[in-house]
Amino acid sequence: MIRKKAPLCECGCGNEVTRRAKGMRKTHGVWNQFLPGHSGRNLSEEVENARRKKISETMKKRLKEHPEEVENRRRHAIGRKHTETAKKKMSLYAIEREKLKKASGYIVSEETRLKISKKSKGRKPTKETLLKMSMSQKGKVLSEELKKQLSTALKNYYKTHKNPFKGRNHSNESKEKMSKALKGIYTGDKASNWQGGVSAFPYDITWTRQLRMIIKERDKYTCQNPECHDPYDVLDVHRIDYDKENCNPNNLITICKKCHGRTQKNRRYWKGYYQAIMETIINKYREE
Repeated sequence: MIRKKAPLCECGCGNEVTRRAKGMRKTHGVWNQFLPGHSGRNLSEEVENARRKKISETMKKRLKEHPEEVENRRRHAIGRKHTETAKKKMSLYAIEREKLKKASGYIVSEETRLKISKKSKGRKPTKETLLKMSMSQKGKVLSEELKKQLSTALKNYYKTHKNPFKGRNHSNESKEKMSKALKGIYTGDKASNWQGGVSAFPYDITWTRQLRMIIKERDKYTCQNPECHDPYDVLDVHRIDYDKENCNPNNLITICKKCHGRTQKNRRYWKGYYQAIMETIINKYREE
């Protein structure tokens, strides 16, 4: 009788393992996985990956043959929490997995997306989860390149899919709820465009209706923003340096209501933008 050769120890030491005790062979097989004391060793990456793959395939097969175990495992896990060490490991593994997916050009199939959508439908995250999601996104700023990519992707998507928000309006009840929820959150120094209370400062005595008419007449009653292709009928006189006391004509420029609204954010950018336009206007009048 030819003796069957024993498999090698899974720690990678290269030695053959021993047989299991007779009572364990029916459920765990004939051979041990490791030699005594070798199961705690650091396995090589190749051996560890092969071992994990084997465990995964075995569990999938078992759960397929015994579907009742899926529910038993789920109920057993309810209320249990991962340790902080386990959470960090899972997080690092997920990050590495996403990097590998991007590098290999992996794309989630439509079938998989549909499965995820059906599984997630009707599920609501807990308040704790929502808070964690909010904190993780706080302070993140999307790059201009990413914004363009998102915009293009959504435009292409809604060419073939129905936009669920198209033509829909908030109900009065919904508007009231939103108003109450946002009340006091973005006022005063909590506002994103807070400038230290300069809006409360009084205007200069020379800021009159007559001065504004002179500036509009100088600019031929047209919006001076060259990128404005759909101007509003209402024209405003804008202070380029945002200083209420500086009513020098070289600091005043005519722009439409729409463009004026844009200047309330990113003031440093718009200051430089309209200063350059004003210099062009001044040079033009000097030449004339």
